[in-house]
Amino acid sequence: MYKKSDYLLLPYSTSAVYHNLAVKWKLSGSGVEAAAVIHHDSVCIVPTSSKQNPSPKTRFIKCLSHTNDKNVQITQIAWGSLNYETVLIVTSTIGVQVFSQPDEECIYAHPCSDQAEKTTTSFARGIAVFNSMYFCIGNNAGSIRLFGPPNLDNEFCFIDRKRNHSFPIADLSAYRRNLASVDEEGYIMLWVMDTEELRHETSTASKSNCTGVKLKRDWLITIYASGCIRLYTIQKESTTNLNLSMEIAAHARAITALDVSENNEYLLTTSEDTYVKIWQLYKDGNLQKLKHFENILVADNMLMGGKFSTPNGSRFLVTSYDSNVISCFSM
Repeated sequence: MYKKSDYLLLPYSTSAVYHNLAVKWKLSGSGVEAAAVIHHDSVCIVPTSSKQNPSPKTRFIKCLSHTNDKNVQITQIAWGSLNYETVLIVTSTIGVQVFSQPDEECIYAHPCSDQAEKTTTSFARGIAVFNSMYFCIGNNAGSIRLFGPPNLDNEFCFIDRKRNHSFPIADLSAYRRNLASVDEEGYIMLWVMDTEELRHETSTASKSNCTGVKLKRDWLITIYASGCIRLYTIQKESTTNLNLSMEIAAHARAITALDVSENNEYLLTTSEDTYVKIWQLYKDGNLQKLKHFENILVADNMLMGGKFSTPNGSRFLVTSYDSNVISCFSM
């Protein structure tokens, strides 16, 4: 049984952005050393090991437009390893920015906008990192951009752009050289990075507002604004196929975040219905399945993000809209 064990105080409240929590893992992989939360145009980074609350080591990253003529809204954040260095990747209404760690210097930026966009405000959303060398970013036009290792000027290279989606990208997830993308209309696409180019493999439509995706070796999980979870099996024969294995009416309101423990045994989902739900992943023959493990009520909180903080899933963190608290739960 999970119980609330601790909390981290933020100097500002959490914005109403799905997947509004990122964690930085220790180099040993034994746990997380910091958590990051979006507050409008800023990212608040707080160490998880501090004995003081709020921590005096809390840091801020503010995303600024080069023209300073519009308000910036951050849409997603994620830590990743690029060129074997840990970086913080931030998507927003001004595109993508990559910040070095721990000095938080912006080392790369790209607008990630399409020339055809004239009537709507453009934004980047969806972050996926490949093999410590490449990363992908989605945008509101349905485009996905692939960026590669630094060139001789130590700048990341824009490599490829694909626009197979017709609706805004909701989320991206990578596993080795494979990529899964989902959009707001529920279209799911699988890609493979082949000689520094994204190659489309297969797609399927769910006709429901998709809010997130998590890709693994031979399966993927998608979450929806309807409160449903869908588990797909990836079958690779002469062609790649996505087969729906399970569909669960998991939450009463929109699911705002998902995470899979490092040992692939547990799935975590958070929702606007104030519940965190833990699911157990298991194999049934060749099929990946999941079963409900536990409900955790975070009363009077509209949950916006959730992440496991230990490899075996024994601890996790959650954030809530308009709250300056990161709640910590342990088995």
